[in-house]
Amino acid sequence: MQRQSQSSIPGTIERLFEGYTTLPDTYDEVFAESSAALPATPRLPFARVAQLLDLIGKDEVARAQALAEHALMQQGVTFSVYGDSRGTEKIFPFCLLPRLIAAADWQRLERGLQQRLRALGAFLDDIYGEQHILADNVVPADMVLGAAGYRPSLRGIKPPGGVRIHISGVDLIRDPAGTWRVLEDNLRTPSGVSYVVENRLMSKRMFPRVFDAARVHRVDHYPTRLAETLRSVSQLGVLRAFVSRAYDGPRARASARSGRRGRQGVLPHHARPAPRRRDLSPHRRGVPRSRRVQSR
Repeated sequence: MQRQSQSSIPGTIERLFEGYTTLPDTYDEVFAESSAALPATPRLPFARVAQLLDLIGKDEVARAQALAEHALMQQGVTFSVYGDSRGTEKIFPFCLLPRLIAAADWQRLERGLQQRLRALGAFLDDIYGEQHILADNVVPADMVLGAAGYRPSLRGIKPPGGVRIHISGVDLIRDPAGTWRVLEDNLRTPSGVSYVVENRLMSKRMFPRVFDAARVHRVDHYPTRLAETLRSVSQLGVLRAFVSRAYDGPRARASARSGRRGRQGVLPHHARPAPRRRDLSPHRRGVPRSRRVQSR
């Protein structure tokens, strides 16, 4: 007689990680290497989180994922896909179970990222200044001077506060040995942080006990930190500086995200003026036109 599986017994929960095995030649952040004969064992920093998630069950996680995606679409947390016959607005790829990073790993990562960004700032200062790194042939001159993003007209110009990188988005991956690697540096107009904030709020709403147990670092203070950074380099001074975020109108993919930042009282937003207007200086919606916003 064939044995009835646990998941087919009425009233039982099919555990989330039941039968889970790690992928070969990859690094699994949560589980140590496993096989069909050796069940997956959570790594020590994530043992409690894995236990709580396992108790939720596969059906409940699937239901929560569908609810979260529906809520994100209704809230306008989307991006545009032009030329797609199925519609232009898509929700950003979202997983209720974010990638976990142990506190000790993050402390090392944070130090390395800060060092990297200081080095990148020094590199930009040099190529738009004395260009010693090019003269010494550390980096081939044609690689920099011939790059599409290089602006010769900015050479010799000092940015306010001496800051060239106000915000950065560094894409990280892990190789099969578990070593962190930088996939890409985004220094000019990095995007995506708002999705992190919205996704975190959604995940916490769906699985509050798991997040409490994991003691995850907060990310909802990002708009405040961004505003502080921009005010710190304002020529008007920190106390007199007025920070506002421009977007391309209500149909832009940043519209909903800009609106939420404004409702937080941190970064009020305004639509960029149409090109045909004579006065191209942006003004904050609801603020007298005499109050100008300095473009960044």
